[in-house]
Amino acid sequence: MEREIEVKLLDINVEEFEEKIKKVGGKFVKEEDQTNITINSTAHKIYKKKGYLRIRVAKTSDGEKKYFTFKENISDFKVRDNIEHTTEITSVDDLINILKCLGYDIYHTGYKNRKNIPIKNLSLI
Repeated sequence: MEREIEVKLLDINVEEFEEKIKKVGGKFVKEEDQTNITINSTAHKIYKKKGYLRIRVAKTSDGEKKYFTFKENISDFKVRDNIEHTTEITSVDDLINILKCLGYDIYHTGYKNRKNIPIKNLSLI
């Protein structure tokens, strides 16, 4: 279980931001391409204010890992505060088949690229 406090920075120049972070001691650690599949059900709906289910396939230069997560929403006042209940999985297709048997019938796929830059006791992703 991991706690995450998320702040989104919108309408910024990413390259300038990365340069500023490097100037104050941030060091690029890894880059990750992600495929995120969010899951829900018409029969047992998970409401956004409670959280959501997600399958993530993360590809780095070290290889590929797959995770199944319930991202529990603790608060969304000013910043998003979440607890991630996560387990590593071996087969996305097998998990999706199990979830379909349980009535989970809504799937949305998104893609993103993340860079991990630790600075002090924070991790900028």
